[in-house]
Amino acid sequence: MKFAVSSLAAVPSSQIFRSDINALRAWAVMSVVFYHFAIPGFSGGFVGVDIFFVISGFLMAGIILKGISNKKFSLIEFYFARLRRIAPGLIALCAATIAMGWFLLAPDDYIKMAEHVRDALIFSSNNTFRKEAGYFDTLSHDKWLLHTWSLSVEWQFYLILPLLLNFVWLITKNIRWLLFLLLILGFFSLFASVIKTGDDAVKAFYLLKYRCWEMIFGSIVYLISGSNNLSIRYKKLFYYLGFLLIFWSIAFIDADDAWPGYLALVPVIGTALIIYAARQNVFLNNIIFVQWIGSRSYSIYLWHWPIVVLLAYFQRSESVAWVCCGVLTSLVLGHFSFTYIENPARKNFGFSGAQSSGLIIIAAAIVFLAATYIIKANGLPYRVDEQVINLANERHNVAKSARDCIYGADRKEGALSCTYGGRSIRAIVLGDSHAAALVSAVQSAINEDSGGVYLWSRAACPFIKGVTARIGQNCEEFVGWVFEHSKSESANIPVVIIARSSLYAFGANEGVVGNKVIKPPVYFDKVYDSPEPKFLEELKERSVATICELAGQRKVYLVRPIPEMKVPVPQVMARYKMMGIDKRVSISLTEYYSRHQFAFALQDEAKARCGVEILDPLPYLCDKNECYGDFNGRPIYFDDDHLNNFGNTILTPMFSQIFNGK
Repeated sequence: MKFAVSSLAAVPSSQIFRSDINALRAWAVMSVVFYHFAIPGFSGGFVGVDIFFVISGFLMAGIILKGISNKKFSLIEFYFARLRRIAPGLIALCAATIAMGWFLLAPDDYIKMAEHVRDALIFSSNNTFRKEAGYFDTLSHDKWLLHTWSLSVEWQFYLILPLLLNFVWLITKNIRWLLFLLLILGFFSLFASVIKTGDDAVKAFYLLKYRCWEMIFGSIVYLISGSNNLSIRYKKLFYYLGFLLIFWSIAFIDADDAWPGYLALVPVIGTALIIYAARQNVFLNNIIFVQWIGSRSYSIYLWHWPIVVLLAYFQRSESVAWVCCGVLTSLVLGHFSFTYIENPARKNFGFSGAQSSGLIIIAAAIVFLAATYIIKANGLPYRVDEQVINLANERHNVAKSARDCIYGADRKEGALSCTYGGRSIRAIVLGDSHAAALVSAVQSAINEDSGGVYLWSRAACPFIKGVTARIGQNCEEFVGWVFEHSKSESANIPVVIIARSSLYAFGANEGVVGNKVIKPPVYFDKVYDSPEPKFLEELKERSVATICELAGQRKVYLVRPIPEMKVPVPQVMARYKMMGIDKRVSISLTEYYSRHQFAFALQDEAKARCGVEILDPLPYLCDKNECYGDFNGRPIYFDDDHLNNFGNTILTPMFSQIFNGK
């Protein structure tokens, strides 16, 4: 088999309809839709985006190289053609999103939506979502246009690819040089992606330079397809092997795996094999519904995510009936968008190409300006009751200095330390972001003006020797720093350990639909894919040993877990108010104890072994049946599990126990 061609005349036409590629679009979009709607069996459905990337690379290389070979390639026309293909549906989506936001969103949320609309329209939303991703980021289901990140990556690729291919062809007039260049660029992008996934997975996920190798893969497949003399036997082998790789990715990869990295090779190679095999008359390809979905795949992709967000908004994500309605609605909206927006746009709406492109640009500018106005007008607060604004604003009721501290404002020799209150240090508050959220409550419990506390914290890091965090935080370094610096502090100063302990055992529980098993975010000598008994036993033993080692130096207090509401409390309370729903955000005590049983056992073991004392926030935050996200109608959380400054005041009496009698 030969895998190279020597002239552009030998490469295949990209204008011929390929039922296999259309079917690939269908499998890709439905895997993404089912993944986002949390349908069982589609834990890796997000690989549908990677499939789309390979297809885009193949098709774009075909359009560009055929144009060059016919000496009819126009860079401007290529860009306008891509604009007419992508922008109309996106503009309609952005306009509809803004309209929904008028009725559904508090001012702050409306501003954020408008910012995302602007960035989506200029195809930079991938960088926006990359910047927003972080420990204090809002839940993904609050981002109505999160899925547009992939459109931005594709558009950025479209800007660069024709310039690159045209330039190299003008110089070399040899397709082998094009192939060589793409191989080199693809290799370096893949290598960078693998390295960056381990170092900063968020950047590797969102940015073009770490994703372009997938589209380059598709372009390479196009270049070598001109010599495709495969026998029927090999075509069948490539085709079914490709589907096996794709289906394995969809079923067995999940969001807790390092992604994209080397694992993305599996669906990318699978897609490349299917495209290269070029099998048309195959049952999997020619199912009528599959072809119907494939033709509408872009429109379905555009409209499905806001439906997912709407279900989360109305807290219907766990309802099987509502999820089924959501999937069906995505297909219906996708069909209407395809019929009345996407198809007419392909025909230039009855105008010339230049006129159609001009109309699209004008429409995009109108929506862009509308979004800008929403931002400048502070989210149009006159739309909503003032109480809605007050409720939503509690998300900002958090000490900025605490947030800065866990991210490095007062970094000391590789660790994090801040001082609250006076210079007479009366306690050390130690832990993760939950410690940072509650430090002001500890400080306010001191009955003297000069009394102060240290905050030693690092976000998403448990206080355990030998621990490694999946997210890249150097937690072991932080633990070592704590022990080293505690030696220089008076032994009379107690330590208050506050942490989201259950997170490290079982993973986060916000935004989780059903009973999904989540990989523990930390590990020791061995990585576990689930909270197995061996892992939990090691976590417990190492935690208790670390706590007791510190307790050998000074008095230690452990705070029982703060109730986790699983939804952003201020936003949800504001939504209830807007919709006239008389309902409190809460979880049952049964759910609380189920979630935190392991943390209770760990703390009780530390108390029995080395005499630490335990502080219990439940009498302050819960009644006999429920734990609540508000106190007298005011949110006490700034998100789903961190208390805000107002919530802190409720726990001040609990922390007063530390200082009474001193």
